[in-house]
Amino acid sequence: NPRGPYCSIISSRFNTQTFLPGEIIDLGYSKYNVQFDFLGISHRDPTKLIYKYKLEGVDEDWRTSDYTQRFATYPLLADGDYVFRVFCYTKENPLVSDEASLTFSIGIPFWKSSWVYAFLVVALVAGIYWYIKWKVRTYKNKQRILQNIIAEKTSLLRAEKEALINTKNLLEEKNK
Repeated sequence: NPRGPYCSIISSRFNTQTFLPGEIIDLGYSKYNVQFDFLGISHRDPTKLIYKYKLEGVDEDWRTSDYTQRFATYPLLADGDYVFRVFCYTKENPLVSDEASLTFSIGIPFWKSSWVYAFLVVALVAGIYWYIKWKVRTYKNKQRILQNIIAEKTSLLRAEKEALINTKNLLEEKNK
């Protein structure tokens, strides 16, 4: 009964932290340089193994490598959920190995968290409130200044009017 090769992920490295198969990988936020090491076993000729791998969330298509490059590197992964998948086969044997996969998450940065967005909304609302309050206070101050100017000018006009009336009365008395 023919069987295809066997493929497994033997380690994964996130910056300087190494994880072995079976470990739960839930990382805090950082920009991670990631490397996955994988190994295929073929009882016929391991030098003829061809690997196909992809990192869901990054790769759209499968990448290919041979037995000399049994690792995949991904620089500067951002926050999110990822699945690394790999399988192997040989050109002579069309049977592919079972797919090996590794699921991991990179946490969101604090500035993308919901409490930061809530704080920004509160700060924005408070800023708008204080801006409107400042504009109303400025408007009232300008209105008070204009009222004082109007009252002063009105007072001057009344004084001039009285002076003119007095002058008119004096002239009328002299002309009589």
